[in-house]
Amino acid sequence: PIKREYVLLEKTKALYTLLIPQLNLFPKDAKFVLRVKIEECIINIIHYLILKNYSENDIDRRKLVLKVVSEIHILAILLQQAVIFKYISYRNYENITGLTREISAMSITQYKNLGGKNENL
Repeated sequence: PIKREYVLLEKTKALYTLLIPQLNLFPKDAKFVLRVKIEECIINIIHYLILKNYSENDIDRRKLVLKVVSEIHILAILLQQAVIFKYISYRNYENITGLTREISAMSITQYKNLGGKNENL
């Protein structure tokens, strides 16, 4: 079994694995803009989660989880754009966003468990 603190990281890596084949279908001109931004978001999320797992105090963990939440929101907007431009099919989008929503909900729960107080998340 996966340690509890690594579940979110593993789900994010699964999302990245799910997205790669979709990103490879983007047209050449879009690969240099939208695809790069989507990949940057995922990599940033993974980076913040790794830093969180090695942080020594809850204040730093909370700040990193808040960064994860913001990157997830940005990722959701970028994925919506990919569907609008028909780079990702709606069916694949539904699968991808299901996992994205799950990661978002888990991140918000972690933020609140670490003492985060923002009710707007």
